[in-house]
Amino acid sequence: MSRSRLTAFGTLGASVALAASPLAVANAAAAPKPSPTVTRPAPATAAPSPGEITTAAADGHVYAYEHADYTGVACGWTGNHNWWKYPRADIYGGPAATCWGEYNPNMLNRATSLWNNGHPTGRSVVRFWKGQSGSTPKLCLNAGDYWGNLNDGGRRFNDGSWANDEIEAHSWGYDC
Repeated sequence: MSRSRLTAFGTLGASVALAASPLAVANAAAAPKPSPTVTRPAPATAAPSPGEITTAAADGHVYAYEHADYTGVACGWTGNHNWWKYPRADIYGGPAATCWGEYNPNMLNRATSLWNNGHPTGRSVVRFWKGQSGSTPKLCLNAGDYWGNLNDGGRRFNDGSWANDEIEAHSWGYDC
């Protein structure tokens, strides 16, 4: 047998002997275990806002923002969504939202700014509902329109109640 094979065998034999020794077993038990890593898709750094995209073409989304002036947690949808408690889920009908600021925010009764960046043809009016879609007071926003603060200007549902932090759902329509 050549000398290099003996050296390799000798090194392997020493490693096996060391790995089976009580000292090696104790060191392995004391070594910290790596923590599991949860991988989630990274959201964009910020949601779009009308101030940043005044010249951009309509993208077919309606956006809702947690705070005035299009700040805080935000979500954008391309279709109807019947309950904003789970905006990223489509279990209540309609497509899941794209959200910023939290991975899966509860947007129920949380919106203070709204922007309809929908296409100006077809179902271009967004109806915001005080309850689940279709059976409760509503507030409408035409394509291209936006409200930076639902508290300014007295934005109210059609029953006279305040809209700020009271929206639970939305749907697209031809008119209000």
